[in-house]
Amino acid sequence: MHHRTERYIIALAFGGSGDVAWRSLPVHGKGRHKCYGETMMRPLTNKERDFIAQIGEKLGGSEGAQLLADAKNASAISATVDSSRIQFEIPGYERPKYKGQRRYGVEGKMLDQDGAELSVLLHADENGRLFELEFIRWGEGDLINPDWNTLKLY
Repeated sequence: MHHRTERYIIALAFGGSGDVAWRSLPVHGKGRHKCYGETMMRPLTNKERDFIAQIGEKLGGSEGAQLLADAKNASAISATVDSSRIQFEIPGYERPKYKGQRRYGVEGKMLDQDGAELSVLLHADENGRLFELEFIRWGEGDLINPDWNTLKLY
């Protein structure tokens, strides 16, 4: 009789209130699973892609062109339970060991669903490649649902 052995990982996500969410996930292939907490790798939303495109257009030049190319091919994954930090993976690009990030020279402001003000920042890695989208909420609590219709770039 042949027994099949399945391997699992436990994925943890920590909320701003100290809550911990966990999930048991099957490990496939060589032990890799594209999951972080409760969120799987996913395509960029149209709103995320539009925001990145607006920043790329404002930047112009080779920096703007690289940002637009990265956004065209990137996948996204939430790095936090409330999705206030979204990180990007670019197929075929091997990201260097993390040594920090830098903000693109354009910043966004918008409102959350409950009217709280948000700053919206887009970050590049040390090679100038698309790295992270960050929402900073200037009110109490976690990010709820950004109102992209209120977005203004500075």
